[in-house]
Amino acid sequence: MAEKYGAKALKITGATRIAIIGLKEEDIDAVWIDLGMSAGAAVGLCVRSIRACPGTTYCKLGKQDALGVGLALDEKYHGSTLPNKLKMSVSGCFLNCTESWVRDIGLTGYDEGWMLTVGGNVGVPAEDW
Repeated sequence: MAEKYGAKALKITGATRIAIIGLKEEDIDAVWIDLGMSAGAAVGLCVRSIRACPGTTYCKLGKQDALGVGLALDEKYHGSTLPNKLKMSVSGCFLNCTESWVRDIGLTGYDEGWMLTVGGNVGVPAEDW
């Protein structure tokens, strides 16, 4: 697609996706069609793609089904229009591979269930939760 539409670069994003940089705005819908995918919401005032780690699906450290919850949230909310952009993340354990603690809405899995973080709380020690 990058070659076909004359993109300037490809980038692996922080959400482990591939971004095609430098597409012409009028080509974006055609690229989604050519890829056989529904249109993503990577820009604009909306809910962005939801990050999720493998959780209990593929990771021996996972305490909760982060992948299943992340996919369900993405299906329900991805692309929803809002007054501002919104980023969500789901991590299956305390290692927080998807950086749930710095997203607008984050879920972190523990043996007992989920910890919800709203608005990000970078630098707050675990004992203060």
